Amino acid sequence: MLSKLTQSAVDCDASIQSLGPVSSPVTCERLSIRRQMAQDLLNGELCILKSASAWLTNYCDTLTTTDCHR
Repeated sequence: MLSKLTQSAVDCDASIQSLGPVSSPVTCERLSIRRQMAQDLLNGELCILKSASAWLTNYCDTLTTTDCHR
């Protein structure tokens, strides 16, 4: 599960990078707004994926530590 979260985060980050800068001179206003919305959405998704990954890592570490002390 952790590897899937990590891969999703990598894919999401790649998507953000592929959007390019929002304020590019070749984009019209509407396209610029759509690009910003997509970038904001992907940044939110990336934040959630990183948080879930950190939680899962911590949870697994806790289980490992708890099992060793039994």
